[in-house]
Amino acid sequence: MVTTITLRDGTEEYAERWRYRRQEYFEKAGRFLGWIDENGTPRKSVSDRLGSAYVIELPSGAIETNPPLFSTGFSHLPLQHALAMGFSTSEYQAGLRYQMLYNGYLQTEEELVHEQIPPRDRFETICREGNEGWDERNPTRRVPYPSEEHFARYQVRGWLGGVVPEDRLATEFELLDSVSGNLIRSRCCLNEIGLESLSITDALNLGFNTAEYQAALRTRVFERRHILDEADLAEAIVPPSNVCWALEAHGRGCSAHRNADDFRAKSWTNKDELWTWITRRDAPRQSKSGRPDGYRDDVSSISLPR
Repeated sequence: MVTTITLRDGTEEYAERWRYRRQEYFEKAGRFLGWIDENGTPRKSVSDRLGSAYVIELPSGAIETNPPLFSTGFSHLPLQHALAMGFSTSEYQAGLRYQMLYNGYLQTEEELVHEQIPPRDRFETICREGNEGWDERNPTRRVPYPSEEHFARYQVRGWLGGVVPEDRLATEFELLDSVSGNLIRSRCCLNEIGLESLSITDALNLGFNTAEYQAALRTRVFERRHILDEADLAEAIVPPSNVCWALEAHGRGCSAHRNADDFRAKSWTNKDELWTWITRRDAPRQSKSGRPDGYRDDVSSISLPR
């Protein structure tokens, strides 16, 4: 579903919830060289990263100036570009998440900061995520909002024994505990905690590429589950065209309930293909936790005039 949005400069642009790209696209993106400020001067850094054009060197050696991110979003950025441009993992994921949930692009640095903060109550959850997920018990079914503190203590050093396994999603890896300085086993696999739970640097250290990393985050947001194995990861990068269309139209709402009767009652196009897609792999079932709702508590505490 293509939506027309108004950008910060007053122009209108077509925005997509997602464009599915294979790794070959990102390999042609070249190398980030620097920013262009509002005066057209090359800079190593700028205060407004979403509002500044930037320069890349293509694999052919050609130099190209790209438009600001407020007009394109983050989904076309390779992981390496994001790091070189000074974006943290939580910022990069925020840019991708906003596009998936809002069908639009973050416009300012202030919006980028806000998007990294999880919803505070049920009402904000519905406004930002478009569905009822405030009191979901299973964290895998909730939209992830990782902070940099989440990535700080443990850094991935590589695979155990230095050998890349046949199934990277089902194999433990080695971590450096930055507090003790010790090397330890992960004691869990990525099909349990999610490839999207890794920082950009850690994902690259384990040999994952941009298309794979984005597919993992997209699966978590749209399908409310983790990628389970290499075959699952490979097919998630570019789903069948009818499924892509349905995910574009319905986004996260397509996996709110995994009840066949409820799903088929919806007047959705391509819903049979979509149902087959979202049920092809096991996923956590919906479970409510009775989580306190701050918004409801605030409202109930107001004394209305008689």
